[in-house]
Amino acid sequence: MKFLKKHSFKLKVLLVSVVFLTVLILTGSHTTTLAQQKTLLKNIALAATQDTTQDTETEEEEEETVAPPSRPLTIIIDGQETTSDQPIIIKGTRIYVPLRFVSEALGYPIKWDNSTKTAYIGARYVGTDLVDKKPARTGVKIKQPAKVGGVGYPKGYILGPSAFHEVSWDLGGRFNHFTFNFGVPDNNQTDTAGFTVVADGRKKLGEKVISKDDGLKEFSFGAKGVNTVTVKSYKQAGGVVVSPRAQ
Repeated sequence: MKFLKKHSFKLKVLLVSVVFLTVLILTGSHTTTLAQQKTLLKNIALAATQDTTQDTETEEEEEETVAPPSRPLTIIIDGQETTSDQPIIIKGTRIYVPLRFVSEALGYPIKWDNSTKTAYIGARYVGTDLVDKKPARTGVKIKQPAKVGGVGYPKGYILGPSAFHEVSWDLGGRFNHFTFNFGVPDNNQTDTAGFTVVADGRKKLGEKVISKDDGLKEFSFGAKGVNTVTVKSYKQAGGVVVSPRAQ
């Protein structure tokens, strides 16, 4: 079929030429007037011009038109197959896939901020970095990416069941909000973990217990006028504080 489409112009010209010769043979070249021969040749030229235009337009349309795939896009990650419920789009040598599908297939949470038209993949990071820019006063940094739900997170602090069960920062009363992500590590001995957030050593800002099934979750607390903020492991059940920041 591709051969016929590509060479349709040549085939049609050949067909018209054959008809022209057949007419000459049947009627006798001596009986066909010069005017009739010119008319037939003119028709052949006209057909050629029309076909050339049509073929050119068809080729241009084929280059610009993107046909839908015969099946949804399939991605295999670590031997696990996952399929998108949205069709793949191919333009030239580029492949376009839904951002949420790719993010979730890789195990990263994704959030959309409509006010700023921004997509956040993984731990959302907005504000002053409390790992590298303003490290914690007490606490143990994550040395190897902590895995939560199969995803490794490299920036943050460990809340262990041992002596390393809290982490604290000096905020100096300069921020309005304290935000971080919290999760139960995959290698945690318990399926649940929790934390307690305390301001200036005495005021409890919040407390939460989550399970491994919850994955990594974001929490934010008001910190206006707070000089020191501390995150303590709830009943020393472990957990990880990922990408803490102050705003």
